Amino acid sequence: MKKILFLFVISALLISCKSKQSVVEVPVKTVEKVTERLVEIQLPADSAWLTVYLECDSTNQVILRGLSERKSEGVLSDLKFTNGVLDYRAKTNAAPHKATVRDSIVYKEIPVTVEVPTVEYRQTRWQAFTSKIGNISLLLLLLFGAWKLIKIKF
Repeated sequence: MKKILFLFVISALLISCKSKQSVVEVPVKTVEKVTERLVEIQLPADSAWLTVYLECDSTNQVILRGLSERKSEGVLSDLKFTNGVLDYRAKTNAAPHKATVRDSIVYKEIPVTVEVPTVEYRQTRWQAFTSKIGNISLLLLLLFGAWKLIKIKF
């Protein structure tokens, strides 16, 4: 019986309490920064080709046999052939083209998990019980030691 009581007292003394901690997670914050700027666009080169097929007849007169024109989309052309004169005009839009570009940068903060001890601590029933048992057993151990010391001295 004494061994069981002794083991119970020792186990009650060795039980420790662990402090509770709460986990705080910082919320994710996302910031988007949008900037607008003008950018000059490089257009492909404009070009026009004119191919004229001419022939001479028996009286040395020049005869126009065929006409072929190829041009890119940005070219406007005007072609006239009057009284043996070929008049060809090509017009292009020389104004530089600019476009508005929106750049967006997203800044995203990573959440950090931090363990913070709670300010208000309350013991559980088990912790309060083991604390009382430990105090009682410590008091009994001190009384037993004092009784043995008095018995040895007298």
